[in-house]
Amino acid sequence: MKRRPLLQRAAAALTASITWPGLVHAEDRRSRLIKVVAPPGPGGDTSPRRKPGDLPLFGLKSAVGGTDLPFAYGHVFARGDVPAGSYVDSDLSDWQAIPTTHWPDGSVRHAIIAGRATTTENTLKSVQLSANRVHRSGAVLTEADLASALPVTTLKCGAETITLGSLVGTAARQRTVCAGPIMSNWLYRKQFTGSNHLVAWFDVRLYKGGTVEIFPWIENGYLLVANPGADTRDYTLAIGGKQVFSATALAILHHTRVPLMTGSTLSYWSADPQIMPKHDVVYLRKTRMVPNITATQD
Repeated sequence: MKRRPLLQRAAAALTASITWPGLVHAEDRRSRLIKVVAPPGPGGDTSPRRKPGDLPLFGLKSAVGGTDLPFAYGHVFARGDVPAGSYVDSDLSDWQAIPTTHWPDGSVRHAIIAGRATTTENTLKSVQLSANRVHRSGAVLTEADLASALPVTTLKCGAETITLGSLVGTAARQRTVCAGPIMSNWLYRKQFTGSNHLVAWFDVRLYKGGTVEIFPWIENGYLLVANPGADTRDYTLAIGGKQVFSATALAILHHTRVPLMTGSTLSYWSADPQIMPKHDVVYLRKTRMVPNITATQD
């Protein structure tokens, strides 16, 4: 009988899976052999070790460069690195970090970070993150500030016209995502006249200094409303007197959302800083909030 060796091998495999629950297989591109890559931690992460609580650098690169360029992104943090009662800080003068979720011990797990940075064209600027017991304060940007800074934004949808400015400060505001002295973020919703299904959404951010960022989309997504179906219309979106999106006979299928943008566009700005983030991927793997599928960064 060979059952005992089989059971021994199964027990060993189970022990390994419990000890290293994050073990994954990765393909070695050079040898095409299968190898096991351990998760971050002793024996798994060959990068220079950080002390508990040390936070990484965060990179910013702008294609145009400039002074006080605004940005806002999400960032995750390892358990305990930003303890309960502490705040995510940086070496930037204009900065805010608003936690959205926490670890069971009360430390910050995810935060929306926003700030303004002065950068050189196509040159990476490093921002040092840190945990601080002192919370930065300042006058919070409000919808009244948005109303003053918002460029005229008009969405034509077939025979209907929606003006974003008319939604600000009304019940059309569905949610305040975050509010702070550097950036505040709101969601606005407008039901189409004569339709039980079609809705226009605007995700709007206002930054210190008056820059506005807009992400618009159309939703045909009700699950429990009778008679769902595709809706086809012509769409034109203009911001500050400039047409930024146009589509003829755009079909919005039922139970879908369609962003009103094309190509590599991620959002519309009143003054586009053309700035992109560069996260420390080794640290992101350390947080265990992203898959640890490779030990190297391409």
